[in-house]
Amino acid sequence: MSKGKDLDQVGTSLAQSLGILKPWLREREPKIGIILGSGLGEFAKKSLADSRRIDYIDIPHFPECKADGHAGQLWLGQVGLNDVLVLSGRVHAHEGHRIQTIVHPARVLVRLGVKILIVTNAAGSVNLNYEPGRLVLMRDHINFIQPDPIQGGQFMDENGDPLGEHHTDLSDVYSARLREYAQRQASALGLQLPMGVYAAMPGPSYETPSETRRLQGMGVDLAGMSSAPEAIAAVHMGAEVMGFSCVTNWTGGIAKEKLSHLEVKEVAAQVSFDFMRLVTSVIQDMPFKKERAVAGQVT
Repeated sequence: MSKGKDLDQVGTSLAQSLGILKPWLREREPKIGIILGSGLGEFAKKSLADSRRIDYIDIPHFPECKADGHAGQLWLGQVGLNDVLVLSGRVHAHEGHRIQTIVHPARVLVRLGVKILIVTNAAGSVNLNYEPGRLVLMRDHINFIQPDPIQGGQFMDENGDPLGEHHTDLSDVYSARLREYAQRQASALGLQLPMGVYAAMPGPSYETPSETRRLQGMGVDLAGMSSAPEAIAAVHMGAEVMGFSCVTNWTGGIAKEKLSHLEVKEVAAQVSFDFMRLVTSVIQDMPFKKERAVAGQVT
């Protein structure tokens, strides 16, 4: 599909997805969204009160999830007093999906009113200090998944208004104020939550030893195959983003055994209890930006 058709299709796709989902919300107004990575789907099943779900296949333009560990369901529920939308499963570039398809669900969440998007993933560790089974807070990323989701021109929403600035500032893509908040919540729970730089790799092959050394030289701590495009798309639309990586394996050259997706899922399941505790704590006390008296400005 040409870039011109991409520009036209984004608004049309948003309109058709929102046409199904706005009535489905039944006037609830979730301001928090979360995208669950490989093996982390138990959060949607166990941590939400007053919940309902809809399969991606029943939402126009939502991609069918075929990767193991990705359910392909959108959940609406409560954590504390906060309504939250949960994308249980995502699709990836290495499955053959176009970048606009990959980021479409994240864009829909923001157009439904989400102000804070939490992206999560299973990641391989490049940093020798971050062993498998650890949770890491994403401080920044290097995005190797191309093209950039806002590349190609001025994308419009379902109303014909610009989704955001064409040249989007990513100097604080993973909000500094939310990182500080997440670390306070982790400390209160007795959990260690170091920060790290995430490399979004195209996949599906895992990193070679030479690629691991290259990433280490670039200051990377973690490597995965997702998250960065969704974070870029959300920031482009004005949302704040927070990111968590679940370290499931060492990258190539560090790992002593052959890497496999089964290992990724198994380790993610082992750390899911701490993951659910932390994310539940973060969501239930989430500090939203307050609106000022002057319309359109926030603090």
